[in-house]
Amino acid sequence: MKTSTLSRRLSETLKNKVLHCGAFFLVLVASTHGGDALSQTGLPQSGEVLEYEITYEWGLIYLRAGDVTFSVKDTCLVDGSKGWHFQGYGQSKSWWDWFYHVNSTYTSIATEALSPLFFSRVGIEGSHEYDRSYSANAQGFFLKFGANDERQGSVMIEGDGMARDVMSAVHWCRQLDWNHVQVSSVIPMEFILDGAVHSSHVRFLGKRVWKHPKTQEVHPCIVFKPLLVEGTVFKAGEDMTIYVSDDERRLPLFIETQLAVGSARIYLVNHP
Repeated sequence: MKTSTLSRRLSETLKNKVLHCGAFFLVLVASTHGGDALSQTGLPQSGEVLEYEITYEWGLIYLRAGDVTFSVKDTCLVDGSKGWHFQGYGQSKSWWDWFYHVNSTYTSIATEALSPLFFSRVGIEGSHEYDRSYSANAQGFFLKFGANDERQGSVMIEGDGMARDVMSAVHWCRQLDWNHVQVSSVIPMEFILDGAVHSSHVRFLGKRVWKHPKTQEVHPCIVFKPLLVEGTVFKAGEDMTIYVSDDERRLPLFIETQLAVGSARIYLVNHP
């Protein structure tokens, strides 16, 4: 088979089957119902910046696909109370752009208790362009499509106030009181994305020791599996494992997941 033909077939397969950077914003989603206990660990830290490296593996193929950065700032809400400003930015590498270009920003404004007030998703992911903003109200979320979105207009998404947006959900999960959760227990969760509220759960796997393959540092970790939603680039089911540092920071250190073709690994490479 000619090299050009093999390259074209590989490109077509990857376009339809594998991880793109924007999908990483779904990795750490874990928003739970109000009855679940929170701890005083893993609290948002204003000025925190977490940088991640995404790699893709398929047989002998190993590619650094992109980078993602999460940041936290405190903010003052309209009623004068303290709130949080969360942002996630993902960008594909130049050698990945030739078949799936990603440049996306996710922004969230939440109360001090992490209840979402506003969420936006703006950017390019492959052939799709997003410009969407969600505003929370008593009925649920009001979704407005911007001028650059592939959809137009607005829509009301009904909800009971339990769903969280992707960014605030990441920090909610970091505050869960894992020390009082039994191994194999399931914690229900809801999150809002792409114009719908999704019901899911996380399954606690216990505590393990994990060694970073590059730094060789050893980290005690809290480990769990989220139930992924069908329709993403990930396989539906519990094919993803997340490692969070078992300390006061509760830093998401490492994520590994099986994809329809190959697998992805996501490493924390820089943090304050």
